[in-house]
Amino acid sequence: MKIFVDTISPKWRIILYEDGKIIKEKEIEILGSEYSLFLDEFMNFLDESRISVKDVKKLTVVNGPGWFTWTRIIALIANTIRFVHNIPLGSIDYFSLMEKSGFDYPMMIRANRTECLLKQDRESDPVIVAKTDVAPWEYSWIWDELDFENRKVSIKWISDYSRLIENLDTVPDTEKIEPYYIKKPNIT
Repeated sequence: MKIFVDTISPKWRIILYEDGKIIKEKEIEILGSEYSLFLDEFMNFLDESRISVKDVKKLTVVNGPGWFTWTRIIALIANTIRFVHNIPLGSIDYFSLMEKSGFDYPMMIRANRTECLLKQDRESDPVIVAKTDVAPWEYSWIWDELDFENRKVSIKWISDYSRLIENLDTVPDTEKIEPYYIKKPNIT
């Protein structure tokens, strides 16, 4: 059995799957900066599913783009599980997650209170755009805390993970998950 972990949606999700079909899924709520609680939730999910870490054939996680703390913690947890239990890892970024879930470009994700990270198409690089500069359009976006209604901007997000899970086996294995930051951290 394989496990997929969505850490980018407002409510995180752990999905146990095999042969492109969801066996069990659990929605977890990580509030504020409680990212360190994820490991307990992950282990509880395994216990509830009556499987051990050694039974997991692959662990795939969303590596961002995101904020410094959660992307670092999730990468650290996944990399540690891989190191200790020798489980293959898969890493998928937000834009690939949305694409494999059947959404079209352009795609956005909130960068901060005043900016979004916008990717116009598969070949383009994501760019930081002020929310006031976002053109009226229909965007694929995993969550929204904005009122774009007056600007004729429509937001779509994942409500059913079935299509993603069907397409997840195309994610290649990786030795190490690298966090994908919205903005590079400024650490001195």
